[in-house]
Amino acid sequence: MPNLPTEAWFVIGAIIFVTVVAVLHALASAVRLETHVHDTKLKAISLQRAYAIQLAELEAAKQLDNEIEVVGQGSVEQAA
Repeated sequence: MPNLPTEAWFVIGAIIFVTVVAVLHALASAVRLETHVHDTKLKAISLQRAYAIQLAELEAAKQLDNEIEVVGQGSVEQAA
């Protein structure tokens, strides 16, 4: 190894330390992003399922409403 002054070794060590911390930060950010994307996909699937259930319930209610006949006052003969 070259014969460098102590201050130079401290600078080299600091540069290596900062580089390692930066790489670890980048890895942590990538993992955090992937976790966020995964959680968002799960939330989207949950919302799609809830929407499909609501849509099915709405269609069932429409079918029930179509089967009911509303009778007005004019359509019933009064028995005397």
